[in-house]
Amino acid sequence: RMCGMLGCERTALEVAKLLYYLDPYRDPMSTLLHVDRYALASGQFQFLLDLQRMRIPLVGVERWDHVSGDDAAATEIRGQDLSRVSGSADADAEPVLNSALPSMSLSLALARFLSEPKDDPDSWMRQALLWYPHMLKPLLEECGVDTLGRRASEDERDWQPLFVQAEEASRMSREIDTDALVARLTAIHAKQNKAFWKRDDVLVWLYRVAQTTFSSEASTLAKTASDATFRLRRVARRYSQVQLTDFESQYPQLPPDMDILDPALLAPGMAPHLAHNARMQRQQAQAQEQWRQEAQHGFDPGDFLPDEFVEAHTRGGGG
Repeated sequence: RMCGMLGCERTALEVAKLLYYLDPYRDPMSTLLHVDRYALASGQFQFLLDLQRMRIPLVGVERWDHVSGDDAAATEIRGQDLSRVSGSADADAEPVLNSALPSMSLSLALARFLSEPKDDPDSWMRQALLWYPHMLKPLLEECGVDTLGRRASEDERDWQPLFVQAEEASRMSREIDTDALVARLTAIHAKQNKAFWKRDDVLVWLYRVAQTTFSSEASTLAKTASDATFRLRRVARRYSQVQLTDFESQYPQLPPDMDILDPALLAPGMAPHLAHNARMQRQQAQAQEQWRQEAQHGFDPGDFLPDEFVEAHTRGGGG
């Protein structure tokens, strides 16, 4: 996070990759919620595509029994012949891949669109919207797009009918345990990557794919979304504790008149006005005064240890 705030996006990506690969199956530090942001910001789109192709499963997550669609994205996510994780409750179950997280599904679609040549981004964006239709509106709101349709005549993109269809599919597929998680992960993704989604070419692409996706029957959309959100229940326990403030790109600053060397600021327990530190402060002052007096008589305490150290080694006393 510190590397990212300093603009060192590639360095932040390498640190995030290191932390993620320490335990990719459980992801105890929720690194998956960071790594996609730094990959997109540093232009390392191929890393995200390679990460998806590695088919890393999330331990303890139920299998996808009914992933709809016959396109490339649906086939890939169903994950035929995936590696099994030792100790799983069902050795024959197809594990849920890390690419099934709401934020990661959006990042993968965006990476495929931004990469050259483009790698079938439409089917991946369509699959993400099918799984989590309620992601569309908060994503666009974070990007500053008018979701009320008041600017439809200006940008020639009327989002309002799409929101109605997405909301209908979401309402029919409500999963109380996962609604908050999907909203949280969508907010995190939008907050970190809105610079990409605000691009006009990306909005045109998103609008076109959303039109095609939500032209299906509401019941079909609801069935696909219900299957996806239902299987996020066990992931919810893992990622629901993540705070949005952990992904802020800003940090608190001290007032301009604040003395950064003030002991009370750096270490309140060392503040000289505290009674229990008075004795320690006097001892420090006495020691400093003694050093100054000895230095005036030609003795520099700073030279003592180095000289004694060299003499000891010259005599053979050093190890």
